[in-house]
Amino acid sequence: MEEYQQKGKGDHTVRYIVYAAAAYFGLQYLFKPKRATATVVTLLPTKEVVADEREANTTVNPIVVPSQSSATVHTPESFPLRRGMRGQRIQALQQKLGVKTDGVFGSETQAALFKQFGITTVTASQYPSILLSKLKATSQAVQTGTSLVLKKGSKGADVYRLQKWLGFKDRTAARSGERIADGEFGQQTEAALLSKTGQRSISVAMLNQYLNNQKGSTGNIGATY
Repeated sequence: MEEYQQKGKGDHTVRYIVYAAAAYFGLQYLFKPKRATATVVTLLPTKEVVADEREANTTVNPIVVPSQSSATVHTPESFPLRRGMRGQRIQALQQKLGVKTDGVFGSETQAALFKQFGITTVTASQYPSILLSKLKATSQAVQTGTSLVLKKGSKGADVYRLQKWLGFKDRTAARSGERIADGEFGQQTEAALLSKTGQRSISVAMLNQYLNNQKGSTGNIGATY
């Protein structure tokens, strides 16, 4: 009888162990699907947000292309004043010449300048003389043939005076590379004259006018050339 009772207790103990193990693994089994499902559910909104962000990022923003202006570009005025420039000095010059005062040095301004003064550009020394009506026209002297025209190939004292006005130095005072006033109208003299006046030649009368204007502006009345 005692053996039977002991055997029965042993069977009950085994059953309890089996039931406990089954309950443990059963709970583990039940909990695992729920955790996996919860993980999937929490990831879905993240994927949707990422997709929305990608769609937002792929939206093409309109590209604004700056329109190119077809207006003519003019060079700011600087001496010598010449065609293609614009500014207040040119406007004042136009008013003196009696042409349209739009401040743009165009063909009309250039034609009036040449007609009245025989030049196509205006240097810094010529500008105030024109505005003050001190610069005289050279066309009459050229037309009558009474004025000698200095040009490439000319020689003499007048050419020397021209070269001095253009900034050439005497041979004894000239440094290496400086232009020398030798009284011969060559390529260097022509280039310097063109740069300063816009002309390749000049009358003696016009040269005298330039020199007189220069003396008056500097107060160097006793200077000789």
